[in-house]
Amino acid sequence: MKVSVVNGDLALALSLSKIVTLDVETVTLTSTLCRKSLYDASIIGIGDLSVIKVVGNINPFDLQGTQRCTIKDVKIIVDENNENDIFKITGNHEGECINNTISCTITPVPEIIDAVGNTRLPQGKFTGVRLVSETSGVHNNNINVNIENCRNGIVMEAATADAWVTHNLFYGCYIKQFTGTAFSIQEGGSTSIINNIISDLRIVDLAEGNIEKTGIKLSGMANVFSNLQIFNDAKTGTFYWLDLSATDIRSYNNSFIGGGVEGLIKDETKMIDHYFNLNIVKRAHSLTEFDSKFAPVRYGKSFISNILDNNFNRIENYIGQNCSFEKTSNGVKVTQTSQFGKFYVNLLEPSKYFGKYVTVTMKVKSSYKVFPIIVNSDVSFLHGTPNHTQEYEIISVSKRIDNNNLTQIGLVFDVNAPIGSIAEIDWIVVNEGRLSPNENVPNIPYKAKGIAEIIATENKVIVNHGLPFTIPLDCINVSPINNLGQSKKWWIDQSSEGKFSIFVDSAPGTGLAKFAWNIEY
Repeated sequence: MKVSVVNGDLALALSLSKIVTLDVETVTLTSTLCRKSLYDASIIGIGDLSVIKVVGNINPFDLQGTQRCTIKDVKIIVDENNENDIFKITGNHEGECINNTISCTITPVPEIIDAVGNTRLPQGKFTGVRLVSETSGVHNNNINVNIENCRNGIVMEAATADAWVTHNLFYGCYIKQFTGTAFSIQEGGSTSIINNIISDLRIVDLAEGNIEKTGIKLSGMANVFSNLQIFNDAKTGTFYWLDLSATDIRSYNNSFIGGGVEGLIKDETKMIDHYFNLNIVKRAHSLTEFDSKFAPVRYGKSFISNILDNNFNRIENYIGQNCSFEKTSNGVKVTQTSQFGKFYVNLLEPSKYFGKYVTVTMKVKSSYKVFPIIVNSDVSFLHGTPNHTQEYEIISVSKRIDNNNLTQIGLVFDVNAPIGSIAEIDWIVVNEGRLSPNENVPNIPYKAKGIAEIIATENKVIVNHGLPFTIPLDCINVSPINNLGQSKKWWIDQSSEGKFSIFVDSAPGTGLAKFAWNIEY
């Protein structure tokens, strides 16, 4: 139905038809369109000449529990003093918000500034699009908006425990001249804003004045920004292209892949928690003498990000070897019960990663050193930089998966860790990709050494080195330290978990054959 048939009454048109079209015309909206009107409905224009004028301080499009709503090819103009969300996409008691499509332009009502009709856009106070999960999810929505002269552009928010906003696609969005934040991810405690895709986002800082503005305020996990373009063309104020200052909520493993940005970074030290691969110019505003472009730490992730049961809800899938473990409010607590405690989970579908590098990252604090590990077979083991602090640290290790065996990922306690040592794990993540050589993360080896003796009547000795792995023979160093008696030759063989054997060609006869051995693995 054409809205002109009902004299431009958009609410009436939607009550009569689920598909409403606008031509070159302006229709006025003075009250909120809600779920009853918008569920399974489409409002389709022909571009910026199809105008919806929102009058008053209202939230014009309230998509609570709404599905399959399409609003595209229209221009929405709002009063400059409107302080509401123009689109509020809410998952709550009404239901989930799924498969909605928004593609439009949002601006304040232009002001006429001279007698011949020239106009300018005033600085608005509205937020363009807000996706908020209260008691139900918000997912699989498609957003393509141009937002100008707003307070905030796009906001994703998880408001209550167990809320989740995920798998939404933002493509080609353009946000210009804002006084607050252009794109904000606001995850709360026990909530999830994960796996959203933000492609070809353009942000332009033009708002003048002694104010602080933010391009992207970041929290959540495994959200991907690709081909990002941010410019700070304002001549005054302070512009942060990225705000990483969130401390009481989850914020890690988000990716920025491709593009160029200008502006400062708030809490820059937290960049290590995410993946960056783009050009950055640091400057407060366009008149600032800026630093040279720099390449921040490239942290080992790719487009694929596999979150391993972040809240340890499936604790029964984890395995404790020489250790006990229990779920806590913050993650999992692991206690070593005998030497070489190992806590791990088997990576599903190992064939998916065959021939690729995998990176394991975890946030952990411990009473004694622990190491992140990847174990792909009996003789394919690697561990990374250890943690040894009472405060949480992020530690990682990368390894190429060279067979289709089950791959264990987790942590092990240091060889010298006493019984009763405790590690508290906040989260574990596995990603396709590897730590960059630029990060220069050393591989700290496990070490063991000792003296082995073959008695006079035997031709071998089993050496119990105690390490909880099968050590490759080329990582075991053995040297004789006496004349070996009647033995002329010696060699090593039969390596298995925790032990290997030293052989001689004949029993020593009188006395002992003595060997010094050491392992760095």
